[in-house]
Amino acid sequence: MQKKTFWIILIIVAAIILAVLVSYFAFGRSFGIETANKYYNGGNQQFKQKEYTQAIASFEKALSLGGDKEIKVKIYLGLGEIYELKSQFTKAENNYRSAIDVDQEDESALLALMRLNLKFGRYQEIINEHSRLIDRDESRLILARAYLVQEGLEKALEILGDQGGEALYLQGLIRLVQKNPAEAKDLLGQSRPRVGEILQRKIDKTLTGIKGLEAEKNQAYYFALAGKLANDLGESEFALVAFNKALQVLPDYRDAWLGMGYAYLKRMCYQDAEESLKIALKYDPVYATTQYLLGKVYFEQDQFKQATLAFKRAERKGYKKADLCFDLAWSYQKQKDYKKAVLNYKKAIKINPDDYSSYLQAVYLYLFELDQIESAEKLIAPLVEKDYSDVAAATLEGMIFVKKNQLEEAEDKLKTARESQVDFAYTYYVEALLYKEKGDSEKAKESYTRAINLDLKGELSDWEEVR
Repeated sequence: MQKKTFWIILIIVAAIILAVLVSYFAFGRSFGIETANKYYNGGNQQFKQKEYTQAIASFEKALSLGGDKEIKVKIYLGLGEIYELKSQFTKAENNYRSAIDVDQEDESALLALMRLNLKFGRYQEIINEHSRLIDRDESRLILARAYLVQEGLEKALEILGDQGGEALYLQGLIRLVQKNPAEAKDLLGQSRPRVGEILQRKIDKTLTGIKGLEAEKNQAYYFALAGKLANDLGESEFALVAFNKALQVLPDYRDAWLGMGYAYLKRMCYQDAEESLKIALKYDPVYATTQYLLGKVYFEQDQFKQATLAFKRAERKGYKKADLCFDLAWSYQKQKDYKKAVLNYKKAIKINPDDYSSYLQAVYLYLFELDQIESAEKLIAPLVEKDYSDVAAATLEGMIFVKKNQLEEAEDKLKTARESQVDFAYTYYVEALLYKEKGDSEKAKESYTRAINLDLKGELSDWEEVR
């Protein structure tokens, strides 16, 4: 009897285990997929609303729940796009590569990595890894730019084929670098919607200037003009090819080395940029723009002391623009030399009174690093006197009122700023400070998170976190 009871119990237990396993594979896995989809959809919606911190959390939660191949690829692409927007390129690349690891044939993932590689000027990597996407229009355009630098104009034309639209625009630039301005003008004219009115005027002006430079003795200047136009259009690959041709004619041509340095800087090829700019300095050590661009190269690599020295040399040599003063100020700020930072932000404001980034940085430093409330008030007095209702001006006043603990006045100013319907990172930061002073830590955290989400340039990176 006991033996029979034992076998009955064993059969029941086995049946229960089997039922659990069947339920898991029939329902549990699909439930996991459904939950992953739910978090992905929520993250995607947060992404569209520029709630990047929350979107990252939702995407990562979706990944932890599993899901099928398709949803995993979408999640990795979403994460990669957010990190790329935030200039966290290593994390962006890692997520794009994770998407490819999940599905090596996914064209969206391959294209995302192609775009990132183009941004970094990784031309050979584009050719090596992504030539299988040659039939896609966008990939063809990226490949053409890569081949342009690696193998020359003819190969780029071969890749472009007989496409219209964007390809016509690139073909026009190729014809320009091939010293065929008449055909270039025709092709660029056909692609007129590709560029805005201001850039179109630059194209027309350059083509007019180039028309009389086809003689042998003007080759270097011809290619330099073509390269400058390419830099103006954001076409770094064409700029590199054109300036290289100019240097083949005139190896000590300062402007060509400078233009190459700028093109490499835009493609984040900092070592090449530095080398080109130093050669430009060798041929002309007086030219201030070269020193300024060299400072930008150092700054982008977080070499702030070297950046400061280069910016100061540019200033001494006559580069007196607001962007230099701002960059020099920010370099000092990164080194925690707040007095010199404020001094240079004020210089930037003097040159460009509408430079609100300089106002905001200077006021923050006066209030929270130097404890000089009166100096902050004096700095923004011209804006207050003009009775600006601008979002930046109202935010500045709100920041000062928070520091003075005049919270009702601060709240009024922030209300004015929010009525502008402009999503302004600084306004949310000041709002976070206000909530912190009022003891509402939850709302302070929400506002600070919103500020960080909107701060794509990293201008709040040196400001104190609002916890």
